[in-house]
This record gives sequence, C-alpha cells and structure tokens, in this order.
Amino acid sequence: MKRLDRTLELGCSVSEFWSRFFDDEAFATRLYTEGLGFVSAEVVRKTADERVMRLVPNVKLPDALASLLKGTLGYEDRATLDRETSALSFRSAALAEKLVTTGVIRVEPAGEGRCRRRDEVRIEGKVFGLGGLLEQTAEKELLQSWAREERFLKSAFGG
Repeated sequence: MKRLDRTLELGCSVSEFWSRFFDDEAFATRLYTEGLGFVSAEVVRKTADERVMRLVPNVKLPDALASLLKGTLGYEDRATLDRETSALSFRSAALAEKLVTTGVIRVEPAGEGRCRRRDEVRIEGKVFGLGGLLEQTAEKELLQSWAREERFLKSAFGG
C-alpha cells in the first residue's frame, strides 16, 4: 500500500473552496476534464453531503499491466463531505476493485481570504504479483495529477 500526502494554499476562504470544489458540478467536471486531462467526468449523483462521479482518466499503463488488465480504467469516485469538520472522505475503485484509492481532503483557514488544503491518500493494488507495479503506476499518475490540479485550482482561486 502506498500513502501520499500534500498541502497547498489557495487564495479563497474555506466556504468558497467547498462551494466551488464540491457543490458546483460544472466546476468539478471542468477540474477533471480541463485541469487534469481526463477523457471524461460526470457527476452521476449529488446531495448536500455526498457526490458520486464517473471518471475516465487518460492513463498509459505499463505493458505488463495493460495486457493483464484489459478494458477501460474508468471508475466511480464516491465522496462524502463533513462540513462541520471541513473534511471530504473519498473512495474510488478501478479495474474491478483491483486498484483502490481512499483518502481525506481537509481544508482549514490560512489567514484572511486564504485556506490550506491537506490531502492524505492511500493506494492499494490487489493483483497477485503485480500489486506493487499497479501501486507505483497509480502513485506516478497521482503525483502528476496533483501538479496539474494545483495549477488549475490556483488559477481558479488564486495562490
């Protein structure tokens, strides 16, 4: 299992962050398609504190994985926002539960008109003999996505 953490500061309040990042379906879709370069992103279900998105990333798998794991890498991302603690918990599973990503995004005030976002992510590959390679590939993709996401969010919120 891989564990990754990151912190970034944005030029918006905590409430403005959640209002756009979680509540605004068009913003969420643009984040994935324009910001992260996903093939597709769609909000399939949304309530005040839960969101399910169907996502298809643009990922190139290593040959050892591509031959074994045929098909799309599309997955559902299930997220629950606890507005009182300002924490979003999420879980996504791709490749028929062979790759599971879970985590928490916490957002806190960081001064006047600013917030600090802290991400904690766990990646688990569940393919005998190839789980480590699957986790390494997912880790590489996540780190690249984080860099693209940071640029998109700083463009949207200021940095």
